[in-house]
Formats: sequence, structure tokens, C-alpha cells
Amino acid sequence: MSHLDTILTLAPVYSPNVGGSESFFDQLEQYLRSKKVRRIIITYKPLTNRKKAAFVEQKPWVTIVRIPWPGRGLFYILEPYPVLLFLYLFPGIFFGALFTLLHNRRKISVIHAHGLACGAAAAFLGPLFGIRRVLSLHTIYKFRQRPWLARIVRKIFNRMDALPLLAAGCRDDLVAIGVPDRKVQVYNDWVDLDRFRILNKFDCRKRLQLKEDAFILLFLGRMAPEKGVELVASVAQDERCRDIIFIFVGAGPLLKDMKELNVRENIHVVGEIENQDAIYYFNAADALIWGSVDADYIGRVTIEALACGLPVILPNETEYFGTSQPVRFELPEAIGRITANSETRVIELLQKIKNGDIVFDRNACRRYAFEKYGPANGGIIFATYSC
Repeated sequence: MSHLDTILTLAPVYSPNVGGSESFFDQLEQYLRSKKVRRIIITYKPLTNRKKAAFVEQKPWVTIVRIPWPGRGLFYILEPYPVLLFLYLFPGIFFGALFTLLHNRRKISVIHAHGLACGAAAAFLGPLFGIRRVLSLHTIYKFRQRPWLARIVRKIFNRMDALPLLAAGCRDDLVAIGVPDRKVQVYNDWVDLDRFRILNKFDCRKRLQLKEDAFILLFLGRMAPEKGVELVASVAQDERCRDIIFIFVGAGPLLKDMKELNVRENIHVVGEIENQDAIYYFNAADALIWGSVDADYIGRVTIEALACGLPVILPNETEYFGTSQPVRFELPEAIGRITANSETRVIELLQKIKNGDIVFDRNACRRYAFEKYGPANGGIIFATYSC
């Protein structure tokens, strides 16, 4: 790319909003900065928290434009309903991108959209301005199980020049509804392995004011039914787990209900934290419980935990958009377990880990993350920007 080439990124969420997608965007920004690629990012001001963010933010190689948008908290309510979420997210991104293209057309060579609403904006504006279109999806939508939705979005996908996707399952889903396989590239998510690293467990427990000799489990993720937080909360309240400390970190629609559990001695509902503080929770815990996972890939929180040497306990099936799907990959026994979505089975597993019948290897966790989830994965996305 020449120095005039600029990527127009369309994303409904971005830092300082907090979540897996936002962390991914931070990593992609860091990777593209290392390649000296200029970017203009059109996004919304935080939709799921009350953090303040500038309307226009200038950073090295990056300009971020955050559009004020009504309905803070509505994102979580609409998330189970793709069409309603699309209608909520589309207008601001579309007109923000249109305004940007009218003023910067000669500089922009690629539109990189994230998610269906942003993809629709790119599908319309890209051909209008003669610009290459790239669309990334950050979950498996299971279009084959919802043909009505597939008919709507197929036109968006077919207007794209490239589709870098997070999982083979996502690729299979799109190819099955008629998207040409040649347009699809699969990559692994990646994390900052210098930032997420192994620290001294007891120093981290002291920092967080946790008992040094306790058996501690960490749930870090969105407080929502599809993330399994209700099952973990039920396990935490079981009499057999009264001597296990459960820490719940994250935001979401169930956070208010979860905070009521703070009256129990073995449950600490922390709520939302800053991204840079996650490393201390990962290193203070003995295992991550119900880490982020989909059918054939693990999510960013799970990768970050492994990079910090934290073993993971994952569910054997996931549920998104009202449909369940089994987890189809194997996890090395040295770094964690995949178990049934059953309170009884989870408690049995936790007792075995706590009693030393199952032993994990922190260094093996770190090696696994290093081998599979390093920054080289950013090169797969970078390659889609070229014709």
C-alpha cells in the first residue's frame, strides 16, 4: 500500500467500550500500526457503559470518529434479535461512513466492516464509490438454521471482495448459503502475549485482597444467559462448593441480579473492570470457569486466560440466537476440560480439581496460547486488503 492508502473501518463498538470485540479491534489497530497503515474508524460512542469518549480522537495512524447514539443498554436487549439489532445499528454507521467517503474518497482504498449492520453499509457504499469491501463476522450466526435470515444477508456477503472469518464453522455456514468459498479466509483470534503473561499468583491475590490459600474460580465475560453465568451462579450457591471462591467479572443485563449474590461469603461479583486489570484476575485464579467458546473456536477471554497460564473449564455446547450447538474441538488435558452444561457434572469436576485429582500445567497453558494465538494471525486479515 502507498502512503495515501487509508482503510475505512466500520464497527458498532470500539474502545472504551469493553468486550471481546473491542479487545480484538485494539489488537488489529496495533498490528496495522506496525504496518504503517492509516485508518479512519467510524463507530458509536459506548453503547453498553457510561464511559466518556471523544467524538473525534486522533492517534498515530488512526482517526476514530464516535457517533453519539441513543439507547444506552439497548444493545444487550436487542442482541438476541438480529433484525432489530441491525435496524438499531445501521443508520448512524451508514451516514457516518457516507460523510467520510464524500470528504476522503481519494485516500480510502478499502472499507473493512465488522458485523452485519456495518456490512450492509459497506455493501451499498463500496460499489457506489468504487472501493474494495472486506467484511468480518465475530460469531457463528448459524444461517443454515435460519433460512429467512440467510436470504436477507446473502446479498451483503456476495457484494464483498473478501470475508476474513474467525472460525471454520463460520466459513462453512456462509458457503452453505451460497457464498463463494474463494472469498473466505479463516484466521485465529490473537492477543498481546507481552501484556497477558504469567505473574506471581500470590502477589496478584494480595493486590485484589483475596485469600492466599483459597481455591478460586473466575468467571469473566458478559453477564447474560447465553454466556452461562446463571449456571455458574447456581454452582457457586451449592452447598458442596461453599469452600470455593467464585469471582464474577463483567457487565451485562444480569449484572444487577448477580450483585445480589454478594451477600454470600464465597461469591464476589466485581462487575466491569478496566481491560488492563484483567491480567491480575487471570493470575489470581486457579481456573477460568465457563470461558468464552463457540462451536469450533475459543474466544478472546479464554485465550487471554491461557496466555496468563490459567487453565480453563469450557461448556460442551453453546447457545446463541436461541439455538444450541455442540463444541467440536478437543482441549489438551494439561490446560483444561470441556464438560457438560450440567450443574452436577460441573460440581463433580470442580471437586476433582480442588482435591488434586486433576492437575493442570500453567506453562502448558502459556505455550498453547503462544503457538496458536500470536499476532501472525493479523497477517491473514491484512492480506485481504489487497486485490
